[in-house]
Amino acid sequence: MKEVVLRYIVIAALAVSTVFTSCEKIVLVEVDVYMAGSEGNYAVVWIIGIPHDLPGGTNFAVANSVYVSDYDEYVAGYVNNSIGAANRNIATLWINGEQQNLADNTLSTVATSVFVSGSDVYVTGYVESTSGLAMLWKNGVRQNLKIGGISSEAHSVYISNGDVYVAGNQGKFAVIWKNGEQQNLTDGTNMAVATSVFVSKHDVYVTGYEEYYEEGRETPVSAARLWKNGIIQNLSDREEAFGGSGGSATSVYVSGNDVYVTGIIAYTARLWKNGVVQNLAAADRNIITMSNANSVYVFGNDVYVAGGHGGKFAALWNNGMLHHLTDGSLSPAKANSVFVLKK
Repeated sequence: MKEVVLRYIVIAALAVSTVFTSCEKIVLVEVDVYMAGSEGNYAVVWIIGIPHDLPGGTNFAVANSVYVSDYDEYVAGYVNNSIGAANRNIATLWINGEQQNLADNTLSTVATSVFVSGSDVYVTGYVESTSGLAMLWKNGVRQNLKIGGISSEAHSVYISNGDVYVAGNQGKFAVIWKNGEQQNLTDGTNMAVATSVFVSKHDVYVTGYEEYYEEGRETPVSAARLWKNGIIQNLSDREEAFGGSGGSATSVYVSGNDVYVTGIIAYTARLWKNGVVQNLAAADRNIITMSNANSVYVFGNDVYVAGGHGGKFAALWNNGMLHHLTDGSLSPAKANSVFVLKK
């Protein structure tokens, strides 16, 4: 299958100047950009903007995470083949487009993140239920991360110096597991979730959100969070959350001394650089500006953000410039993950 991936790259390189439906053309000279997400009922990988549907899922499928190593393409997500009243997802890993189910359809499961270290492939995920179970697969072998009877989820995995870091939640606690040992990032007063983890120079960065209840309001609102070595940094405060519809931080990437975080506040995609926020929604497009930023990757001086725009379009922001990956004919559509590789 490696030959297929290389062929895709060649085709994409020939078409790169026209694949994005943006007012400005984008030419990627030095890098290949891989993005994973969904369009309509299909799990999709875009390679320099060229879409490739992933097999599986007679009802629907979603790609949540992409990682490329040695030109082998790894994608984590889920497929749904349910018949009748049953509605169960199956955690799935695609390697160069070939489907590998990580679980059966006994329970509904989702794969959320993939990371490759040497010859080892790590995937996080969880069982979707009120008694959910956070899981980590290493080369297809599952490890349960849950402690006790409290529901848990695993959303992101990162490997550094042989240590395995997983971000997620255990009950109301935002947590990180290091080599299976759990560390709570919050005190459990409010519901909180850790969404992404990145390790740089022995520092551990985690993004997520924490929910709050306002007096007289039945539903909670959330505020975006970043933790560095367990110390919290508020990216959006309670007052900002209450004034709109809440916020969350979805992904973190560290480049040199700069810390980049993606997220959403009041239905608007955001990018923080060292705590300073940038609104990524494009005001000049004649569509609903509701948007979400799901993943960030930094290559050299260029910042790539994957997300969705207007509910209809999978999107890439390249240094703040918005490019649509889809034409809006199949919706919803969004990009959940971005990975950049030097040609």
